[in-house]
This record gives sequence, C-alpha cells and structure tokens, in this order.
Amino acid sequence: MTQDDHVIVEHLALEIAELQAENNREQWSENDGDDDMRKTVATTLAKIGFDEAGISGVRPLLLEMIERGVISVRSVLFDLPPGKKTDISADMEGWYMSRADAKKVRDYLLPGKKETQGNTSTAPSGTTEKAAPDVATDGAAEGDAITPAERRANHDMTNKRGARRAILEAWGEIEKCYGPAADGVQVLRVLKRMKDDNSKPWVLKTVRNRLIELRKEKLIPG
Repeated sequence: MTQDDHVIVEHLALEIAELQAENNREQWSENDGDDDMRKTVATTLAKIGFDEAGISGVRPLLLEMIERGVISVRSVLFDLPPGKKTDISADMEGWYMSRADAKKVRDYLLPGKKETQGNTSTAPSGTTEKAAPDVATDGAAEGDAITPAERRANHDMTNKRGARRAILEAWGEIEKCYGPAADGVQVLRVLKRMKDDNSKPWVLKTVRNRLIELRKEKLIPG
C-alpha cells in the first residue's frame, strides 16, 4: 500500500462527522448569527457520540468495524496491524486504513447511499444508522453448516444473566427492527423497551462488548 493510499482514522472520523452535521443543519442552525459554535458542537457530538441522545458517534462505530474485521488499520509509525490488547481509541491519529476501507466507512455512515430495506434506522440526531456491510442474515454463513439461530437454540442459558442473556432472548425482535448487523445503540433501544421497570438499566459499552462476544461465538450474525 502506497502512502497516497493511506487515510488517517481520526481524519476520516472528523470528515464524516462534519458532513453529518452539515446534512442535519436544520437541527442546530438558528438566525442569531452563532451558527459556527453550534456546528462545532454538532460535529463534536457526531464524532464522539452521545448515548443519552441516541447518537452512536463516528469514532465508536469505526472502532466497532475494526473490531469486527469489516475494515483493517495499520500503525502510521510502524506500519503494523494492532495487537490484541492495543487501544486504538487512545490515538486515532496514529492509525490509517486503505482508501478502499475508507469508502466502506463512508458508505456505511453517510446518508444518501443505497440501503437494504429493514436494515436502517433514524437516530434522534437525524443521522442515518446503517447496519455494517457484508453481514449475512440469521442463516448459516458460507462454509458453516450450523446457523446462528440453531446455535442459540442449543445454547445453554441456565446460568446466563445480564446483557448477554438479554440480547440472545431479544435477538428475534432486534433483527426484525434493525437487521442482522444491528449496532449497540440499536440493540440498546430494543432492550430498553423490553426491560423490567425494576431492573438495572443497560450500559451502552456493556451492550457493545457483549455484541462483539456473541458475534465471535457465532450466536448472532456478523
């Protein structure tokens, strides 16, 4: 990969956040002449996310795509992929991806792209959330004789508690609402609707971590 093919992760996150803010100008623009500050705030929220408002954030979604192997990154300094315990979020200026992977991210996070019916939702921020590309449905993946649905049916949940169990039990409703690649914010919305009023509220970070685990175990599509 030549240096011309490098796209810095943090630069891409800022580019997409700025475009998302501009595409939703009607949500923050006023007539009092202070739009520059409002756009800065809107861009920052779009980049880092704001759970309480249901804004997923470009950075967290980028990190999720990297974690799931949808895109890959390499170190700017050493030109090596991240290790298992590497915290990419600590310095997103220090990592790059190819232009081809950057296009995947733009297609995923920017509105106006071709979408699959049933695989999109509109967040309160007005941005369009789309399921990550190239994710199969609840059927068997290529070369895999057992489907995620069959694995869930055979999965012993006797001693399972918390977000892991809640996601598995609600997966049918989650997939119906948001498709097989539902992200953490989308899953959290369904869990909140189904939660007992007396139970402890779910935390977005926990939900995202459990989604990664369940997809690695092929208990849900991804």
